[in-house]
Amino acid sequence: MIKKVRIVGAGLIGTSVGLRLKASGSLVEIIDINSSAMKLAADLVKSEAIAEPDLIIITVPISANAKIVIEQLNNNPKSIVCDFASVKSDLLLKVKELSANSRNFISLHPMAGREINGAENARADLFEGRAWIGITDSFSDAKNKEIAQNLVQMCGGTLYWLSSKEHDDLVAKISHLPQILSTVIAGSLENMSNENLNLAGQGLRDLTRLASADALLWSQIFTENHGSITPVIDLVIAHLQDVKQSIASKNSNELIEYNKKNMNLTMPDLSAYNNNVAAALNFKYGCQWVGMSFQNFDSNMEYYSLFFDEVGHAFVLKPEHLRFVPVTIPDPKPQDPANSFTTRTVATDYYSISV
Repeated sequence: MIKKVRIVGAGLIGTSVGLRLKASGSLVEIIDINSSAMKLAADLVKSEAIAEPDLIIITVPISANAKIVIEQLNNNPKSIVCDFASVKSDLLLKVKELSANSRNFISLHPMAGREINGAENARADLFEGRAWIGITDSFSDAKNKEIAQNLVQMCGGTLYWLSSKEHDDLVAKISHLPQILSTVIAGSLENMSNENLNLAGQGLRDLTRLASADALLWSQIFTENHGSITPVIDLVIAHLQDVKQSIASKNSNELIEYNKKNMNLTMPDLSAYNNNVAAALNFKYGCQWVGMSFQNFDSNMEYYSLFFDEVGHAFVLKPEHLRFVPVTIPDPKPQDPANSFTTRTVATDYYSISV
């Protein structure tokens, strides 16, 4: 167990990890330059001042992340400093260049969050069952790796290891791109009337849900990870151009082949969480929904992909014996009125009545 933890950043992520660590028995101090945010978070996690923390967790906006990490490393030579930022490559270069204490730095990224921010939205179970990415080129000490594993375990997550470059390329695809697309789709609805928007189904609401996130925060993330994001956007544009051309030329065969190819790559990954039984059940018994894989293309994903290639489409009917079959219950036979009004005698040791 990690005994003493200081958290710098009293937002959603910092307060959530503080709640979880406090519940696990750690002493927790949470600080922030915003006094009102710090007071709320401190009240929630029952913060207490710590002189020499074993671990300092940085959960500040990405624009301030490198500066705060380096300050905490230089001011706390006996503490391990860990950041939770969503972009890593430039950060590691700055830490190694500007801090003589970089051996005490570890870098993690919990793949968790909400579209609403602030300590008031914090949850102790925010990281439960979620994937965490540990940055391999930030670890120079075996003890640091053990601390990272302990932290993730205390928060209820599963730790995966990637280099900073692999991490930035991956999150560009599975986190940053969905945010961009959600925002772009929401932007395309700007001139629609409320009356027309109210006619939209759940699909549009799901696609645009992320667009309600913090605009400043995400703008900083996009620019910080521009090197990995722009090639992914180019790929999406190329896909959209292909689809546009097929639609414009009324080439239904091209559209069918495109859908068959691209709708079968998104089944859930069984290796993500050891309690992810839903993935197996939906695969075995068929699905009318498609779940996104948040992990690498491993043997499970390959198995799903090959299966759907052989079937020829991304949707599988349930076995016949598991399908819903409507049952018509026949009208009950009318009761004989004579029986309803027949006189009956009820007798006990104390009374006898006829009704």
